[in-house]
Amino acid sequence: MSSSILIAKLAILTLCILAVFYLRSHNRETSVNVVQKPANDAGLAAAKIQAQNEIDYFINSLADNSKDDKYKFSVKTPLVDKHGTVEHKWVAVTEYGNETFSGTLANDAVEIKGVKFGDEIAVKKSDVEDWILHDGYLNAIVGGFSLKEFRK
Repeated sequence: MSSSILIAKLAILTLCILAVFYLRSHNRETSVNVVQKPANDAGLAAAKIQAQNEIDYFINSLADNSKDDKYKFSVKTPLVDKHGTVEHKWVAVTEYGNETFSGTLANDAVEIKGVKFGDEIAVKKSDVEDWILHDGYLNAIVGGFSLKEFRK
């Protein structure tokens, strides 16, 4: 292999690696991963019921551990734009009070306009479709009831 071809291949590889590091350093996904389910999906309805039935565990864990950066808290909620388009998104939760979770949108919206990654979002307790608690000490996840429905 000639040295000019080798140099070109190394340059391309270097650019690819730099692009990946740039995207990761900005906490953005490198691709959009959208999974669609019917609005009346029985599995997702059951997951929401389970999430609501067990949400007090999430709230108590948030109250006990919200200042510890080894714990991460997220809730999933429907967002609706002015045209009635619905998109179900995860919100990284920072606090809870008055039956409402506060946090930031954990990824960009695809279908709806007017919200983006990092926007501050308030979610009523009754609007929570799912929740995830990540315990960094145990590397364990609690919740995520809807996730198995998307793996089917």
